Amino acid sequence: MIKSIKPSITRVSIIVTGLAACSCTKDQVMRITYETLRQEDCHRNAFRTDYCDRSYALEYAQYKQLRDTYLQQTLNAENPAR
Repeated sequence: MIKSIKPSITRVSIIVTGLAACSCTKDQVMRITYETLRQEDCHRNAFRTDYCDRSYALEYAQYKQLRDTYLQQTLNAENPAR
């Protein structure tokens, strides 16, 4: 069991080091972390489903855009321009 955990620990430590070295935004860190965890989960459990083939990074970007649009519309409705 230790052998199966060690590669993922190494992968996570490399990612954490890389993120610390770059000036990434919070959204970029969340996206990278989510993608890495999803890939590791699929690899470790040998999943062969659409879940593992999809790119949730793109879906996250769509969600963020929809959320930002909603917040902007809400703000405009509460404070109409005069």
